[in-house]
Amino acid sequence: MGMTLLVLLYLLLSTAGLILVKTGLNQFDFKTHQIEEYRRFIGYTYHHPEIILGLLIYISSFLCWLILLSKKQLTTIFPLLIGLSYASIIIASVLFLREEMDLFKILGIILIGAGILLVIRP
Repeated sequence: MGMTLLVLLYLLLSTAGLILVKTGLNQFDFKTHQIEEYRRFIGYTYHHPEIILGLLIYISSFLCWLILLSKKQLTTIFPLLIGLSYASIIIASVLFLREEMDLFKILGIILIGAGILLVIRP
C-alpha cells in the first residue's frame, strides 16, 4: 500500500473513530467525578455501540500510525499526521456534529497546511 493511501486511511479511521466516540459521549452527562460516576459510564458504553465501534476504529488507526512511523522519519510523519488530523477533525465536526466553523478555525487549518508544507518539503 502506498504512503499516500496509508496516510488517507489513517485520517479516515482516526477521524471516524473520534466522531463516533464523541457522538456516543454527547448523550452522557458527567455530573460528578467520583468512582460511581465512572461505573455508570462503563455501563452506559455497553448500550451505545457507537462508542465501542469508535474505539475499535480509532485503535485500528493506531496500527496505520505504527506502519507509517516504521517507514518515515518521526520528524516528518508526526507533524504531517497530527496536522492533517487536526484539520480533518475540525471539518468532520462541522459536517457531522454540527459544530460551528469560524474564521479562527479556517485560519488555523490554513496555517496547519502551511506548516505541513514546510515540514515535508524535500
